Amino acid sequence: MKYKGNDDALSRVASPSEQTSIIQSDWSKIDRLVRDLYLVVNKLASKEMEKRVLDKLEAELDTEQAKKQIYWLAENLNSESKSTKPWWKFW
Repeated sequence: MKYKGNDDALSRVASPSEQTSIIQSDWSKIDRLVRDLYLVVNKLASKEMEKRVLDKLEAELDTEQAKKQIYWLAENLNSESKSTKPWWKFW
């Protein structure tokens, strides 16, 4: 969660070991899941999409902590500038 789902930040400032610890396809999955969940939590998705996203969330994430982090990212996708609290203090 260090880069808050920002693959651009990972590619620009991460150490070589951080860059090799996650592959681009993993970042893409996370990004898609966060963006789809954003639509769900903001009531912008159809019922069919909501079910599909929540089913995918259950299938892709194996811990409650991971689910909480993805939800936090989705809920705060466009509110980074509104919060003065560091992201890691939310857990």
